[in-house]
Amino acid sequence: MKVAYFASARVVGIVPPSVFVPAPRVDSALVELVRHAEPPVAVPSPDRLFALVRAGFGQRRKMLRGALRAELGDGVIATLTAAGIDPSARAETLTLDDWARLAREVG
Repeated sequence: MKVAYFASARVVGIVPPSVFVPAPRVDSALVELVRHAEPPVAVPSPDRLFALVRAGFGQRRKMLRGALRAELGDGVIATLTAAGIDPSARAETLTLDDWARLAREVG
């Protein structure tokens, strides 16, 4: 989400394992980042946005209502619902706009 907040990204090439020593078992990618002049979403605090994202992704494959409980407290379900986000969703399914709505909801 940080990349999406600060820049647009696109894969511009694939690097085969054979060019590395020792050769990894995966291909690598060259990624072009083009910085945004202004962030594509408005949030009261980018730091708060990134804290929510870190908490959401902090526990792999956990539903947001559980992953964000430490960050949002007992009102986590009400806060997610007020932001238009399904409390049973997982962090990887949210878009930057979704995270921004949540950040605006919590202030």
